[in-house]
Amino acid sequence: MAGHTRPEVTRETFYAGLNGTTKAELNIMLAVFPNSILLFSLLHLSFSLATKRVWLQFCWEFLMVILPVVLALTTLCDAVWLLVATQLTVSSYLLMRLVFSPAHPTKRPTPWRDIPVTSGRQFLTDFRVFVNVATTVSILAVDFQVFPRRFAKTETYGTALMDAGVGLFMIGNALVSPEARGKASLQQRSLSSCLGRILKTVTSCSPLLILGFLRLLTVKSVDYHEHVSEYGVHWNFFFTLAAVRIVVAVVFTLVPVSLSAVMSVALAATYHHLLNMHGFEEYILHGSDGDGSREGFVEANREGIFSCIGYSAIYLAGVSLGSFLFHQRSSMGEWFRCSVQLALFNIVLLLLPLVLPQTAGPISRRIANLPYVLWIVTYCINNLLAYLAVDLCTTYIAAGSTIQGPLVPHGPTRRGLNGSSTDRNSRPSVARRTDSTGDLPCSLLISAINRNQLFNFLLANLLTGAINLSMDTIHASSVVGSLVIVAYTFTLCLVMVVMYTKNIKTKFW
Repeated sequence: MAGHTRPEVTRETFYAGLNGTTKAELNIMLAVFPNSILLFSLLHLSFSLATKRVWLQFCWEFLMVILPVVLALTTLCDAVWLLVATQLTVSSYLLMRLVFSPAHPTKRPTPWRDIPVTSGRQFLTDFRVFVNVATTVSILAVDFQVFPRRFAKTETYGTALMDAGVGLFMIGNALVSPEARGKASLQQRSLSSCLGRILKTVTSCSPLLILGFLRLLTVKSVDYHEHVSEYGVHWNFFFTLAAVRIVVAVVFTLVPVSLSAVMSVALAATYHHLLNMHGFEEYILHGSDGDGSREGFVEANREGIFSCIGYSAIYLAGVSLGSFLFHQRSSMGEWFRCSVQLALFNIVLLLLPLVLPQTAGPISRRIANLPYVLWIVTYCINNLLAYLAVDLCTTYIAAGSTIQGPLVPHGPTRRGLNGSSTDRNSRPSVARRTDSTGDLPCSLLISAINRNQLFNFLLANLLTGAINLSMDTIHASSVVGSLVIVAYTFTLCLVMVVMYTKNIKTKFW
């Protein structure tokens, strides 16, 4: 009997008591994807490597854009700085090669500030796809020893890659929400219209609730391993996604979207006060008896239920940030000013704990406290600045390029901050040619994943469960673990590309 119970004990200790890593290491980790996109774009501009053969293009993009992320999370986790440095070195060489090429004009007819860009926001798509890819890779990789324990979710306090992933996933949805894009009909404030909007939100979230219940039943029926202190006994992230959408819908029946930043601050500050001044944090972490009691539904799921307050604050902050980013901008100069404004705002947020010590404290994803909210918002802005910098750089180079590019299969071109590549409802074109007008290749994979992000997340959960039930992941060697993770990621990407080329789109809210 002892031999039979040992794997469960080992599995429990495998996920418990983790304290995360440093913010500096996480910053280096999160630099891999924008550097991959930059290198991919510069290689295209330099050598026109795109092809009209869809599956050859798919394999090429997987190697260039997705595989570096997988390796950074697994095999190369201790040498990520070397991977990033190599990417930057090659990109710098290609950039200089393009700038000083005889075909590249040294004097432009218009200043760089006036180089026109369309109203699209490709950098938002890049950011959201990265969060999705990093999340789907991590939820399986965390079950293998090749995935560093310092990247897995922390037990109570600390910063880890998966802690960041949860918050970034939430704020990524908020950035492109109907409220952020000004698409929501919130003008009428009568009781009937408000109740109607809330009911509509609940209805649109029903697929998430169904997925949450299906996951709950599956986990309990097959005795699948679960870490109770993460969300609780019955709660899971699908319930959190649905609950936050409903809470935000209620908030917007009371206040206009223009005050979403104010509501985010008010909600986070109130929650912070309850946690620190009224013993609420002690209750969430240790239960009503101080010994981890799980009596009753609320107490059994206290982490998942009450952390929704912090996640709602993150979502509201994302709506406010998204509203700012969706302001009309038509030139590189305007987007450069936007990046400066974002950077200044981020500095203010970083200095806030020094100016207001009340906002300081240990970061906790488990309770989604104010320090966690601030960390996620600043981390999000850091990432957006990186992707925006890539877009501005490649747009500037492409505007002066005279290279005639090949056909780009089944995807719109990436004209700097291109709107067409973010249009998830348009049917994929068979091919489009880049030319001297400054078009850049829109990654087939990024477009495909962007079209069905939540379905990709759901499929990743199903495959993760199947893999864990079919093999002993925590005792697998690093080589086996790496091969399984790469094959799993390749499968997910392949399914997304097939759905994209067949114009299949799923919608969950």
